[in-house]
Amino acid sequence: MEEGTARLVRAGPLHPVIRHPDGSTGELPVGGGPPLGVPAGQEYPMTEAGLVPGTLPALVTDGLVESAALPVEEGCAGCATRSPRPTPPTPGGWPTNSSRT
Repeated sequence: MEEGTARLVRAGPLHPVIRHPDGSTGELPVGGGPPLGVPAGQEYPMTEAGLVPGTLPALVTDGLVESAALPVEEGCAGCATRSPRPTPPTPGGWPTNSSRT
């Protein structure tokens, strides 16, 4: 990702998970509202976040991080620790292949 500002809107309870260039992870606080369509016509606030090269944001849904056997907090933590490390940019920009693990 090029250095700059990301604009995010969140519908539902989960914040994006973010991996920083140093490998640390956490949630990116984003303003939000109820799930889409509940209620109809709901407005959602936009949050701007400054991101540096090498930052990896991941948008998650409860179907990805929660199950009857896995609490949502543990699923979000697992998603953060399992996200791939970003590939450092090359002098010409980001590599064009998709193998960034």
